[in-house]
Amino acid sequence: MRKLIMISLILLTITQAYADNINIFKADVEEKKVVLRWMTKEIRAQYFVVEKSTNGIYFKNVKKVNPLHDIGKLYKTYDHQLMGNQVVYYRIKQVIDENNCIYSSIIPLRYQIPSLKIDVYPKLLMHGNVHVWLNDLHSRRVKIYALSPDHKILYNKFFNTRYKSSHYVEIPRKYLNSKAVKLFIVTDQGMKREEITIK
Repeated sequence: MRKLIMISLILLTITQAYADNINIFKADVEEKKVVLRWMTKEIRAQYFVVEKSTNGIYFKNVKKVNPLHDIGKLYKTYDHQLMGNQVVYYRIKQVIDENNCIYSSIIPLRYQIPSLKIDVYPKLLMHGNVHVWLNDLHSRRVKIYALSPDHKILYNKFFNTRYKSSHYVEIPRKYLNSKAVKLFIVTDQGMKREEITIK
């Protein structure tokens, strides 16, 4: 009986309840990253943990944030792993001590990745090189490869775009030694195909 009472007291001490201590909590997408802002009424926090989930049930740690010890200050941090075309859930874990923590409410965030815009010039190549412009790019890397009509690989290269909004590639003519070339551009946003005629 005494053991049961002790366990109950321990469970009561370990507080992991939702509370209104974090009275402002927002998540927005800015420049291809998630910006998280919050304010708290609690000044005893040892640190905060930003948590993230894809289903709103199981959360993983994203970042640890040190306290400002000022209830009037706005906290701001970033999640650079932007997940597009799906709902992602965030919450703030406010750690008071090793046995006590408070969670914020859970907020959902959905970011719709725009369609990739590709411009290839020229489509009829008589001299010079092929130029490829990619805009509205939301990808860490890009793969571009070219095939001949008999599926021979003429050109194959990866590019690290580091989440840039645009990217330019120049493909030398010497690689495109075929009368017709199928150009494939593969990104996290999908694959695009262009056909080039060589004169």
